[in-house]
This record gives sequence, C-alpha cells and structure tokens, in this order.
Amino acid sequence: MPSTWARFSQVDQQTAPHTETLRVARRVLAEIEAVRRRRGLRIDVYGLALGWNAGPWARKYSVATQDYAERVQAIAALPEQV
Repeated sequence: MPSTWARFSQVDQQTAPHTETLRVARRVLAEIEAVRRRRGLRIDVYGLALGWNAGPWARKYSVATQDYAERVQAIAALPEQV
C-alpha cells in the first residue's frame, strides 16, 4: 500500500504519527465511497471492505476478498465493548 499512501500523504509512512495514519485511512475510504457511488454499488461496511481489500476500481472480487469483507462486516456488527 505504499503507492496509496504516497497519493494521500507527504509524510513517511514508517514514521507517520497516528493522526496522519487516520487521516490517510479516511481519505482512502472517501475515495472508495466516491467510486462505488459513481458505479452504483453498495456503500455499506461490506462494500467498503471490498474496496479496501481489492481497491476501489476492482470489477471482480476474489473469494478471499469476499471472505475478508464478510469478516469485517461481522466484526462491525459486534456490540461495542466499553
């Protein structure tokens, strides 16, 4: 993911503070959402996880990517631990 990081940040990925990591992650998710919205695809936890794992422009998803998205969706559905 170094090329993705470089598109969204000028800070070295290895030494970036947590705030920069969160900022980049949010920008990547926003890009995934925008691409999926333009393509008329679902924008939910499962859809975002597909885009995160395979890339926003993927047209087909491997079984491994679909499995990843299912696991992310299951984790997101867990009750929040306080």
